[in-house]
Amino acid sequence: GSWTGVDDVDHAYIVGSYLRYCDDDGNVPTNDNTNDNTNDNDNDTTKKNKTGLFTDIRARDLSTRNKKGRVVGDPLYVVTAVKA
Repeated sequence: GSWTGVDDVDHAYIVGSYLRYCDDDGNVPTNDNTNDNTNDNDNDTTKKNKTGLFTDIRARDLSTRNKKGRVVGDPLYVVTAVKA
């Protein structure tokens, strides 16, 4: 798992990356081509190379902080995007 063992900034990066690279079905392309349903003779690479289902991806820290800047309670991060 990519989720455990990383900090909150990495969590936001993982979510942002998913939004950036996922396709219409919610799949993220892999380098091993195990999810590639096209044959080698198929010249249509539109779906295989498509990225950018979401744009304007932003992460914000909405955590409540004390005067010293330390988080009070649980941290709260949000990742937003606009569907392209």
